Parts: sequence; C-alpha cells; structure tokens
Amino acid sequence: MGRTRVPLFGDSVLPGFEPAQGVFGGFDRLAELSRPSPAMQHRVYVAALRKSTGRLREAVPELGALIALAGQRWAAGLRGLYPAHTVKLVMRDFHALGLPVAQRTVEGWLEGQSPRLGHFIAAVQLYGWEFGAAVIAPGSEVAQREVLRSEMRRLAQELDRVSGEV
Repeated sequence: MGRTRVPLFGDSVLPGFEPAQGVFGGFDRLAELSRPSPAMQHRVYVAALRKSTGRLREAVPELGALIALAGQRWAAGLRGLYPAHTVKLVMRDFHALGLPVAQRTVEGWLEGQSPRLGHFIAAVQLYGWEFGAAVIAPGSEVAQREVLRSEMRRLAQELDRVSGEV
C-alpha cells in the first residue's frame, strides 16, 4: 500500500486549480489581509502588559515604590524638557512619533503617574537614552555615560556649526 501525499501549503488541492503565485503560493495576500491593525496589536500588547505588571507587583512588593519614584522622575524630566506648556508640547512630540497621547494622560504623568512601557520606549526615541536613564537609574554609571554621550553629541554639532560659519 502506497502512502498518500498530503498537499503542502500552496499546493493545488483541486484538479485544474492553481493558486496565485507568490512567496507562499498565493496565501501571502490572505496573510496580509488577516493581519491585525496596529491599533488592535497595541490593545493586545497593553492588555498583556497590564496583566504581567500586576503579577510582578504582587511578587515584588517594593516594586510599587520604585514605579512611583520612576513616575516622579518622569514628571521632572518632562518638566525639565518643557518648563512652559508641557502638556501641549509633550502631546505634540508623541503625536509626531505616531503615538498620540491624550491630554489627561500627560496631565497624569505630570502628577507623578508612571508611564506605560510603550510610552517610555517612545520617550527614549524622542528624547534620547539620557532621558530614559535619568528616569530609571539617575546617578548610575549608565546615566552618567548617557549624559556624557549627549554632551559630546551637542558639542560635535556645535563644532560643525561653528566650522561651517568660518
């Protein structure tokens, strides 16, 4: 008795029917159409993050105090970037990055509420590693290194500007 060949992904299962050509035998378009939207991906990500953060807070009681401290540093960092019109300017920055935040969210941050991980990562993209290190571990070797790197980049830009004027 011979073995029956099972049709593989992209193989024709109907006589005379050939799937559209493509990387996955015509199924690449179907995969593209069934891919969740970025908004849905974000919702799923946020739900999973909330669940895992809650479990972590239960396992490590002092984590709540560390998160609260990070929230205070986050607020101080944002106010340091924009002493005036902080809410409006932070909203503008996040919107430009493609991650709009509500006014109430930014107001909560300025009251000391810690950001979600996605917002923290976006802030590092916007404001640099120096900002992230100052929120998580100010005074640490990593934070000091990032401050120095930031200062070196600023000085290099200033040097380029001055040498271009000469």
